[in-house]
Amino acid sequence: MIIMNSLIKKVTFIIVNSIFNIGIFLGFYNYLVSPLLHEEQRMDIAPYIFMYVFPSYIIVSILSIFIFRVLFTRN
Repeated sequence: MIIMNSLIKKVTFIIVNSIFNIGIFLGFYNYLVSPLLHEEQRMDIAPYIFMYVFPSYIIVSILSIFIFRVLFTRN
């Protein structure tokens, strides 16, 4: 039960961290790049954003769990 509780906390942390990271990226992307692109160009770029950026944020979230774990378990 303790292992499952810990796993649920870690998965929740990964999901929340990924959502915040993606939200920050897409917010700044819309603010900086979108006014300069036409609608066709935005639609052409959209799959690349999700294909490259989304997995990288998930990896960063997983790595951040291990970093926090190392920092908080030190004596």
